[in-house]
Amino acid sequence: PPMGPQSQRIYRSFDFGNLFSLHMLDTRIIARDEPLKLEDFVDKTSGQLDQQAFMQALFNPQRSLLGAEQMSWLKKELDRSQAHWQLLGQQVLMGKMWFPAEALASRDRSKVPQAIRQLAALKQKTLQGQPLTAAEQARLNQKLPYNLDAWDGYPAEREALFRALRSKNGNVVALAGDTHNAWHSQLTDSQGRRVGVEFATPSVTS
Repeated sequence: PPMGPQSQRIYRSFDFGNLFSLHMLDTRIIARDEPLKLEDFVDKTSGQLDQQAFMQALFNPQRSLLGAEQMSWLKKELDRSQAHWQLLGQQVLMGKMWFPAEALASRDRSKVPQAIRQLAALKQKTLQGQPLTAAEQARLNQKLPYNLDAWDGYPAEREALFRALRSKNGNVVALAGDTHNAWHSQLTDSQGRRVGVEFATPSVTS
């Protein structure tokens, strides 16, 4: 007989004894709000980014990647699990990756390599303990999230998830892919407290 409508709910958990619980998340389909686009916050005439408006939209607590139902389910699974490790399987990167704004928001892409070289030199000066001018420091301090399609585009909900994960005392491993690169990140909340680590795999041909 023909099959009925297939459920879109793909999130689920698996327990491997008391070693680890694997929570497979849906960060792509069910409840995901549309990612923000930097170009929507750039003035068409001046080419300047309205960073204040962008940040206000970015940190809107109503923006969601998981959705209320999946978040509630995940919190219950975390509370239920007595395993030593908690693994989060998902499609997008959870780690924070913010770049200087001028390297991301420039309309003239030909100027980006030079800007990155200059910014790298400024960062090197700070690492060597050399002072920067106020203008140079401002160039480093003005940052934007690199990938709005990932958790960096949903920072308020990520903080809510990190609060739930902190009860696991850092025994959290996030797994991801879909970037054509390999990544390792330390997961920290807005206060700099360690939540866990992330490993992300490249595609087979990368």
